[in-house]
Amino acid sequence: MSFKYDKSNAGLSVTEAGLYEVYPTSFKCHVSQAGNQVIDLNYRVRSDVDQPFGGATINFDSYNDNPKAKYRIDRFISCLSKEMPDSYDFGTIMGWANKMMGQPVKVQVTMEPNQAGDKTYATVKSVMETQYPQVKEQKVITGKIEDDTTSQQGTNNQPQQNSDPFAGQGTQIDIKDSDLPF
Repeated sequence: MSFKYDKSNAGLSVTEAGLYEVYPTSFKCHVSQAGNQVIDLNYRVRSDVDQPFGGATINFDSYNDNPKAKYRIDRFISCLSKEMPDSYDFGTIMGWANKMMGQPVKVQVTMEPNQAGDKTYATVKSVMETQYPQVKEQKVITGKIEDDTTSQQGTNNQPQQNSDPFAGQGTQIDIKDSDLPF
């Protein structure tokens, strides 16, 4: 068995706006400030299609599980190669995300500045049906990345668990700056 370098797997990122043939490789689930589950899809730019940035990633295309934003999920599904029957039940938004892994689509990307304005990132503006439904490269699928939610199958209103193992044990201790040796 050999151990070979694969340049297409080097973690490159898209740095130019444009249309890219991609497939989802991983996702993360978290809860929005409004209490809705959100899936962030990460894509891989296909290397089997003649296009720039083959093997690069496009991260954080967010899909919100709420009735007003569900059109984005339905739009994504409609862009698949006519494989999904109408009214298909994914069970949960997590079930949808799992089913989308490796499904080829085309995305329109723009470059957007971060909040500080010092960097730009590829942002998916729309999803379209692929022109190349047969993926001829070895797909790189990571699937679910560790999530930030306390329950993937429960309700959205469950309280978050406190990550402090000492919370509620004893009284609070205040230490003044003048008591510190440095």
